[in-house]
Amino acid sequence: MLRLLSLSLLLSVLGFQTRAAVPEASEVRVIEPLEQDVVIKGTSEHNRINKNFGAYLTGGTFGPATVAGFGLQVFLDRNSLLKLDTTTGSPLFTDMLNTIFGGESKTQVTNLSVSYQRFFGNSFYVRAGADYRSVDYLRRYRNLFDNTFIVDSRFQGSALGALIVIGNEWQWSYFTLGVDWIGVSIPVSKNIRSESFVSTETDGYYYDIAQADKKTLFDRTWPYSLTLRLGASF
Repeated sequence: MLRLLSLSLLLSVLGFQTRAAVPEASEVRVIEPLEQDVVIKGTSEHNRINKNFGAYLTGGTFGPATVAGFGLQVFLDRNSLLKLDTTTGSPLFTDMLNTIFGGESKTQVTNLSVSYQRFFGNSFYVRAGADYRSVDYLRRYRNLFDNTFIVDSRFQGSALGALIVIGNEWQWSYFTLGVDWIGVSIPVSKNIRSESFVSTETDGYYYDIAQADKKTLFDRTWPYSLTLRLGASF
């Protein structure tokens, strides 16, 4: 009887120690790692921290035109920007060809855009917004035999469009270098302010050229490509 009582007491002590060694589920503390926003020192992303605004010169191709201008940017945070760009230029190759063959060609393209730029990673970005293109078109053709003008075609107008561009922008302490690799400007509305066409020809050839040029300048999607930006951010 004494042995049985001693065995029961020993089992009770061992059971208590086992239960004490294993905490109840309500007593278990689960520690989850905190998400950390890590920025590597010396990278473009790191150099954008605490920047407020910037200014830059820009140049490249916009549709058929070679353009140059300037822009301003405001930092919302290190990975978000608002940008204002204005450029002007002309289709140099087309104008040059027409001049070589005795004509006169002056097509001025002015572009104004407002966009939001978002960085993904260190320097890669996607930029989207709206742009406004204004066109002043003049094309005249000569008769090569008597040097008189046989065609005078001109129009003025504008188009409002949506743009989306991808590129890279690198930031040093103050110096900024960016490039729009490729993008598009899609016109959504147009306004032809004035238009005239005078010709001594009757076959309609030059009129068709003027209408094709007008469609290219106002109705078609224009590509952005290899547009360079050099400036500073503060």
